[in-house]
Amino acid sequence: MSIPAVEVFELNGRTTVRSPDGTFLRVQAPTGAPLPMLETFHGQIREQLEARAAQRMQPRTGRESVALLAPEAGWEPVSTALTGLDVQNLDYRGIPEATGGLIVQVAATPADRGLLDDLPDAGTAVLRCYREGEILFVDPLALAPGDPSGSQVLRRRLAASAAADELDGWLDAARPGDGTLDGLPALATQFLGARIRSMVAAWQYDTRELAALRRTLWRFDTRTLCSSEHPVLGFAEPAKRPGPRR
Repeated sequence: MSIPAVEVFELNGRTTVRSPDGTFLRVQAPTGAPLPMLETFHGQIREQLEARAAQRMQPRTGRESVALLAPEAGWEPVSTALTGLDVQNLDYRGIPEATGGLIVQVAATPADRGLLDDLPDAGTAVLRCYREGEILFVDPLALAPGDPSGSQVLRRRLAASAAADELDGWLDAARPGDGTLDGLPALATQFLGARIRSMVAAWQYDTRELAALRRTLWRFDTRTLCSSEHPVLGFAEPAKRPGPRR
């Protein structure tokens, strides 16, 4: 990695280095040293910055594993967004077990949205996206008990909708092919990919944004390219009523 000349400079009689991540480092440079020694010194700086960058790119321990659960077709926009990561591909022939890490799910049907609801309780994070016509949704990132599940997000949407009965009926009639990501406009694909990848990064590096992402539903209009965010909070599921109903 080469360091532009402006990255190493003198300030108040002290050699200062600006690392690529924006951190300023004070270093002790050899005074009056011959050119070969200065070249060695700058080479050491480059090595240290490369090591710093490699360390900065390491995800938090236990958050290295990412898996993609998707239908047989129409998942390419999300797969492309995960390029460069070590991704395990899963399919819907069996519900994945809790293995830790993060599962990115492309839910092709409304029923698929609740398949992984129990995994965060067992230590596996879930990031779910799906399509409803020209609208894309990315659910809040579920990491632990209390985070909104797929079924809770849907119930919150129905509770807030001015056409709850119509939405519920339309979802009941939806076919698997309606929810694939085939045929998305190119820009919409890029927006979706950027949202997914940024959420994965927030999880891997435990950023400040992670708390907000755990309670935010992202809605994206593929025709206008307008997006909006909606707060969604998890809630305690009512206990099953014991005995016969009276």
